[in-house]
Amino acid sequence: MSYEVPRGPIRRSRRPILVPPLIGVAVVVAAWLSGPIPARLSAPAESPAPATAAPLDSALTSCPELRPLACRDTIRAAQLVLEPGFAPIASATAWRSLMCGDDFDCPRGTLDGARPAGSVVFTFTDGSSAAVNVLWVDVSSRRFEDGTERLRAYVVRWFAAGS
Repeated sequence: MSYEVPRGPIRRSRRPILVPPLIGVAVVVAAWLSGPIPARLSAPAESPAPATAAPLDSALTSCPELRPLACRDTIRAAQLVLEPGFAPIASATAWRSLMCGDDFDCPRGTLDGARPAGSVVFTFTDGSSAAVNVLWVDVSSRRFEDGTERLRAYVVRWFAAGS
């Protein structure tokens, strides 16, 4: 077997050499210009509102079914969803399960892709109370699926004083 190359004139290749790299660069630039900004550069959609209320004193909280750290985080996420106009909080009790009576309390679209963190029942000094569900929601970007989760809360029920 011989490894010698036959001698002859050097001919120009019929395959364009620069076309594949140029197409690759064009695709990358087009994706960069039209694609969403990665989650690490922008605020996630489920990010909590800035904290406007001070965290509750531990004497006002009760967590019969949750560990202390999970209890604190769940109550804090639920507290942040309350509007500033509410009466001061007299007590907060966190539970491991969600408060779901029907599809209005726990919409399937809200529960899809989320893990329950628990529910919190707030009692206010004016005698009213509110039930808040708290979920772990995946906020990973589509490009970087790192499993980043954030707590998201929503008010399930509101009971006026005396009801």
